[in-house]
Amino acid sequence: MAEDSGVTVEEAEGKSRPGPSDGQRRKFMTAISLGASNSSAAVAAGVPRKTFMRWIEQDPELQEEFEASFEGATDMLEDIAWNRAGDPTRRSDHLIQFLLAARRPWRYGQQRRLELTGPNGGPVQQRVVVGLAVQAGALEVLAERGLIQRPLPVEAA
Repeated sequence: MAEDSGVTVEEAEGKSRPGPSDGQRRKFMTAISLGASNSSAAVAAGVPRKTFMRWIEQDPELQEEFEASFEGATDMLEDIAWNRAGDPTRRSDHLIQFLLAARRPWRYGQQRRLELTGPNGGPVQQRVVVGLAVQAGALEVLAERGLIQRPLPVEAA
């Protein structure tokens, strides 16, 4: 049972960040490689989903393992879809369209295009207008944080 505690000896001694135990890691990655959602895989590993996802973000090796497991599951799903699309008893025109769009989006995918232009087809022009009060307030905040020197007061002539 100590295998699933999620705390290593190094962690107990304060030498490393928390992470999954070998058992939790194995259960999570097995579930992901079989096509489970992140939530279901976390349940299988006995860990909250947010916790496991945080571990993946913090550990490049764990992230690489997760991505490989996820890609393996996606490959498996793609194989199933291709087999089903080619099976005359279970053929699905929608599935075939979807697979073709994924493989050749330039030919079968949805063609969407958005163009932004300025006046008379020219470049888009941007302008930021900031009032003097906002500028003064921003300068004050920057000065308070020590990021700039306070400007000297201007005396009226």
